[in-house]
Amino acid sequence: MSNLLRDNSDDATGVRFRLPALLAAMSLLALLAALAGPYFRRQSLEVQQSLAAYWTLTLVIGASSFVRRWRAMMTPNPLMGCAHWRVTLLRRRPWRDVAVRVGALALILLWLSSGTRHVTMLSDRFASGTTLQWLGVAARGIVMGVILGYGLLPLLLKRSAFLCERGVWSLRREVVWSKLSAWRWETDRPGVLRLTERLAPRGDLLLAVPAELRDAVEAFIREKTELTIPDPKARVAVVQEADDGEGEAV
Repeated sequence: MSNLLRDNSDDATGVRFRLPALLAAMSLLALLAALAGPYFRRQSLEVQQSLAAYWTLTLVIGASSFVRRWRAMMTPNPLMGCAHWRVTLLRRRPWRDVAVRVGALALILLWLSSGTRHVTMLSDRFASGTTLQWLGVAARGIVMGVILGYGLLPLLLKRSAFLCERGVWSLRREVVWSKLSAWRWETDRPGVLRLTERLAPRGDLLLAVPAELRDAVEAFIREKTELTIPDPKARVAVVQEADDGEGEAV
């Protein structure tokens, strides 16, 4: 990534978490800890050892999976050329963001509860602490950690997209400038840029661009695509900041 990349991210880490999601995650962790404490104390010594190993392994693997996934999201494909700006990738239907977060959170909680119950039953069955018991605990901890790390990422982070020399890159989709047939600023969603790709089965690409970058981004896209907006009225000059999660910096 070149020094052309405009730093519209956090200076220290390059990550800006959604504040409501972060508060919800911390509240959830506190609730899980409050529920796990009494449950843990009611178990036998062998079960407590297994649960401690399972939860520790889940947290360690979950943290490493989280970091690995984040790095993949923040490392554009070198074939796309130099990255100039990082913006926010939006869904065409905003309600799906809420549905995805709630569904992922419910699955994570269900899986974590199920894993804890299975570890308890496994430890009761092999009270002497056999190799089979610890292999089962380790396997469940690794699987749960990966699910936790990869599942929490879309709940806490905005989806990033990079405007590169050859096109737009994100972890899930690449759009080359030469394949664009049109682009425009959304009139009903300030700061949202719609890119239309020829023969794209996945539909248009929506990007939330910070107010201070809109003029530069528009000039850059005009230069790369040689496309202009047919109706000048479609170019909406927005003075105020967009709503949370749509026009702000990542």
